[in-house]
Amino acid sequence: MNKKIANLIDGISADGLLPDTDTHKLRFNVKSASSNRLYRVSVKKSNNEFQCSCPAWVFRRKCKHIDAVSPVLEKAVKLLELE
Repeated sequence: MNKKIANLIDGISADGLLPDTDTHKLRFNVKSASSNRLYRVSVKKSNNEFQCSCPAWVFRRKCKHIDAVSPVLEKAVKLLELE
């Protein structure tokens, strides 16, 4: 993985970039603003959809975690496409 991508994610992640899975890339945890929970944010490989494990995203497919990090994720996805 590109060092620029890792640096981008390190700036928003609770614990750095996590390994890709068969279905997801650019995986990392973000801290909840209202509790001590961690939520997993990732990009689905098949369609580049941003996903989050928080209840808001699971039920409504929209959440503040994705809203907050989407500019960074969009930049990281573009960098991956250039590799």
